[in-house]
Amino acid sequence: MASRENGGVKRKRVSLSVNQKLELIKKLEAGATVAHVCEEYGVKKQTVSDIRKAKDKLTAFSLKFGVPSTSKTSSVGGRKHMRVAQDKDLEEAVYTWIMQERSCGVNVRGSEIQNAAAKLAKHMGVEKFQATAGWLWRFRNRHGMVKTVIHSEVASAPTEVVETFRTRLNDVIKKEGFLHSQVYNAVETCLFWRSLPRNTRAFKRETALHGHKLNKERFSVLCCANADGMHRLQLAVVGRSARPRGLEDIMRQLPVHYYNSKKAWFNLHIFSNWFFTHFIPAVRKYQEDVLKLPADEVKALLILDNTPAHPNVYKAVSNDGKIRCMYLPPDTLLIQPMDQGVVVACKRLYQWWYLHEVLGVIKEEEDFVDDTRGKPRLTNIKNYNLKSAIFNLAASWKAMKITTLANAWKKLLYNVDAEYDFEGLEVRDFHCILQRAGETEVTEDDVSTWLEDTEGDPGYKVLPEDEIVNEVLIGDNGDNSDDDDKKTVDNKPKLSTVRDSIDTIISYIDLSSQPDVQPYYEHFRAFREIIAKKQHRQGIQMKLDNETVA
Repeated sequence: MASRENGGVKRKRVSLSVNQKLELIKKLEAGATVAHVCEEYGVKKQTVSDIRKAKDKLTAFSLKFGVPSTSKTSSVGGRKHMRVAQDKDLEEAVYTWIMQERSCGVNVRGSEIQNAAAKLAKHMGVEKFQATAGWLWRFRNRHGMVKTVIHSEVASAPTEVVETFRTRLNDVIKKEGFLHSQVYNAVETCLFWRSLPRNTRAFKRETALHGHKLNKERFSVLCCANADGMHRLQLAVVGRSARPRGLEDIMRQLPVHYYNSKKAWFNLHIFSNWFFTHFIPAVRKYQEDVLKLPADEVKALLILDNTPAHPNVYKAVSNDGKIRCMYLPPDTLLIQPMDQGVVVACKRLYQWWYLHEVLGVIKEEEDFVDDTRGKPRLTNIKNYNLKSAIFNLAASWKAMKITTLANAWKKLLYNVDAEYDFEGLEVRDFHCILQRAGETEVTEDDVSTWLEDTEGDPGYKVLPEDEIVNEVLIGDNGDNSDDDDKKTVDNKPKLSTVRDSIDTIISYIDLSSQPDVQPYYEHFRAFREIIAKKQHRQGIQMKLDNETVA
């Protein structure tokens, strides 16, 4: 009921929107008095007190829909109540489905949302649910989805959407005082870690025996770095096995954060774990230790695309609300920083390391005098495993130039095309490596196809309705069986072969005048001693076994 003041004159009841309440709180924190905000907003002191107490809820609610807007009439910011859906799991499943469609560039209509909601409710066993027009209106209102007519000229040219987002992002950076070192982007991609160009000897052999088996072995990778290129987070990798062969004893020492899922895809649960377990702590440590910021000034904005692997924004936020996410508009992936040459450069660096490892010794120029030394040497492919791939990938990420990481943000922040730097990683460079290894049948077209095969592949899967339900209700903890790893042939070299190789390396270091190799002399001598002890124990065991048989 409206109150009566000044001789019975009714005082108009004021109901503030979510954004108005947040603005009121900011003014109080900036030093405004309670009396001043009461007069400005036309509310009582008790109302101001209630709004203050609800600060955390208001902040969390606004984050659900991205960075709060100052507009008093926006579809979300203008709301005056914070009502949530009755069935939160169904709500999340429908929202995930919509974000997935949008990530594929599909403009989702209301009738399609209703049909998808009905199917998802059936999969989830939600009884008496009806996707009515009223439900659709409330759903759209909760998520700030404005019903608009999509004209063909707008749908075909997302320039206006991109420019609007760019303006919004720069406004947020300016108004909230974000440094470029506090703005991040993360993206998922996949890597076929044992693939080889067509017409190499190993490719032909594996194709004949196993049907492209080498080229199908993949895992997913998440790359994340900030806008000034000075902070690149440790990579996250998703494989199929929980404890892959060769990694059982070094899971905690890996140079990446390792996860697993049945198909080696990123999903909601893996991304959420990465965000809270690794991203937030890494950001806090970097800003406190490197930027020398006080703990209460640590904040970050993580830019993400709308993929099925990413949770609702309100679920990906730190407890204090200072580290949060902001989504790119649908169908605007061409402005995503990590896609501006960063992921491609990292993959090419990996492929460079990979070729050098599986080709064995790269012949020096004088070696070509003797034709027998130029024979293909791809035997190391048999010994190349997931452990090798992970360490090579981590080395590739570490070797990325700071300028490459920083330049990738030019398109998003300033509408300036990024400058790609693939020096030493062009098609002709890889072709030269293969030719020097004796792979004379490989063409530059083969190399080009090989390099491009995984450049655009995402590290997530577009899910049907039933799998979306499983993601929301159960999650995908992966296949804990290591059957695929057990099929790997044990190609462990003999101790005598290892000892001979170490002796050769020590001899090379001993005769070398290069100062950069001398520090390794002591390490290899210690390694030789370990191998010698293993040989001694092995010899004693063989002697005991022979005596037992006799």
